[in-house]
Amino acid sequence: MPVRNRKNLQPKSKQDELLERALTLAETNQVFEGSEFLYLLQELYAYKKPCKNIQDSYLIVLICGTICNKISHEKSSSNVSLCKSLLPELLTHHLNKKGLSDNSIILKFGQMILNELEPIVNSYLLQEKRDPIIILYINLLQIVQITNFELILFALLKLQKGHQVHNVFDLFINESSPFLPTFHHKPFTLVLDLDETLGHFDGKRFLLRPGCHEFIRAMSEYFEVVLFTSAEENYANFAMRAVDIDNLVKLRLYRQHLTLHEGKPAKDLSKLGRNLNQTFIVDDRESNFRLQPKNGIQITPWFGAQDDRELSKLQSLLTQKIYN
Repeated sequence: MPVRNRKNLQPKSKQDELLERALTLAETNQVFEGSEFLYLLQELYAYKKPCKNIQDSYLIVLICGTICNKISHEKSSSNVSLCKSLLPELLTHHLNKKGLSDNSIILKFGQMILNELEPIVNSYLLQEKRDPIIILYINLLQIVQITNFELILFALLKLQKGHQVHNVFDLFINESSPFLPTFHHKPFTLVLDLDETLGHFDGKRFLLRPGCHEFIRAMSEYFEVVLFTSAEENYANFAMRAVDIDNLVKLRLYRQHLTLHEGKPAKDLSKLGRNLNQTFIVDDRESNFRLQPKNGIQITPWFGAQDDRELSKLQSLLTQKIYN
C-alpha cells in the first residue's frame, strides 16, 4: 500500500490560507466592486499589521482602482489593470513581513497610479452630472495618507454597503450609539466643542480663537480628537474648514447626536464607545457635559478678543492630565 507524503497531509497555515484567498480575489474585478476584499484586509491587518507604506499603498490601489472602475474614461481600463497587478506584490510583502522603503518600486508604481488618475478625476469633476459616491471616493483619496488605516477601511465598507451620507466625515462614524467605530486609536479621547470654544461666527466668517491651529495639531499628537457640536452639520463642516486646515479631526458629531435629558440637549459621552476614564470634553457651556461633569473642562467663551490665551493654557492642562 503506497505511503502518502506527510507534507501533503499538513494543513495550510493561517498565513498561506489568507494569502491564497487574497490573491484569488485580487485577480478579479470583485476587488474593486464588493466588500469581500475589504473584510479580508481587516482580517489580514488583525493577523499581521503591515508597515505604514504598505497600508497607504493598499488604500491608494483600492480607492484608485474603484474610482477608475466607476468612471468611463479611455485610460480607466489600463489603470484598473495596473492597480490589480500591484495587489499581489503588496500582499506578499505584507505577509512575509517585508517593509516597503521610501524608494520602493511598488511605491513608485503607486505614485504613477495617482498621476494617471489625476486627469481622469479632473475631467470627471468638470462634468455637469457627477455621482456623489464617486465624489466621496475622491474625498477619501485626498486624506488617505493622514487617516488611520482601519478607519479608511470602515469608511470604504460603508460606501460599499450603500449607506446614505452627506459628506466624507459621515463615513467615519456609526449612525447609532456607539457613534465612534472600534479601531486602534490613541488611548485618550478629547471631545471638543466648536462655537465660542474654537472660534466664533460673526455672521459672515468663522473667526478663529488665537492659537486654534496650533492647539488642534498639538492635541492630535496625544489624543483621538473628536468634534462634538450642537450646531447643524453643514454649518459645522463649513466652520471646520477654517479650524481644521490639516483635516486632522475626522470624527465629527453634530446636533443630531445630542441626547435629550430632562427636556434639554446634552453631549452624552457614554454614547461614544470610549473609555470614560480616558475621555475629556472641552466646552464653554457646563450644561453640555452635565451627564459626565467629572470629564468636563469648561473654557471661557470667546467672541473675538485677540489677546485670548485660553487654548494655550488648555493645551498645557490637557498634556499634564495624560501624564499624571
